[in-house]
Amino acid sequence: MTGICFDIDDTLYSRGALLIQAAEETLRRTDGFIMSERTSFSGEVFLKIFYEKSDENFALVESGAITARESNIWRLQQTFLTMGLPTESWQGAYFTDRYTQLQNQIMLSPIMRKLLEDLARRAKEPAGQLRLGIVTNGASGHQWKKYRQLRLERYIPKAYVTVSGDVGISKPDPGIFRAAEDAIGLPPQDLWLVGDSLKHDIEGAHAAGWHTVWMNRNAGSLQCADAGITVHSEAGLTAALRRLVQTAEPSF
Repeated sequence: MTGICFDIDDTLYSRGALLIQAAEETLRRTDGFIMSERTSFSGEVFLKIFYEKSDENFALVESGAITARESNIWRLQQTFLTMGLPTESWQGAYFTDRYTQLQNQIMLSPIMRKLLEDLARRAKEPAGQLRLGIVTNGASGHQWKKYRQLRLERYIPKAYVTVSGDVGISKPDPGIFRAAEDAIGLPPQDLWLVGDSLKHDIEGAHAAGWHTVWMNRNAGSLQCADAGITVHSEAGLTAALRRLVQTAEPSF
């Protein structure tokens, strides 16, 4: 029996693309900044810094000391300052509101939808040698909303979903992986985590004794020794998981 668990954000859908879009729209409304000067704003650099700022205050959000909205406002302001971009008092709130609007429209790409359909079909076969799950960081309400918006219940049973906001432990803490093992009913040596974050997903799962697939959407050529498999695209992920579950065409 093999279990494949997915992170949600920047794994099952591209959160980074939404953040970049919201940041670009914010800059277009900023006095004195001309978005046609492409060298003035790098989406790749923006994401790198924004995610670093996310790590700085994630614990505060998890504990309820600050809201997700307050966190996003602070992260945007700090990221723009670090990048040397013009900052104005309204930007953080505008960015957060626009990002929230985009989040409300998320959906699986055709490639990811097909991948999950095929994996779910494999999991339902009489032999029963595959289980699908989710291990995700974030507030319970936010992550379950994404589960519903992406219509993941079609592919991944709710009972196999582990949300940090529900269990009180976040990746990379090994405790959340132990909770996921209990939920999906498999030992660590039989489990794979597919995720985008080196620190939270790959290093965390590796330390917990899981196998890993690094969905490297945003980190470019960066390498990680803890990643059992590294892919850079949804097509690459499909090919890797096809090999992993040893499913031949045409069923997969």
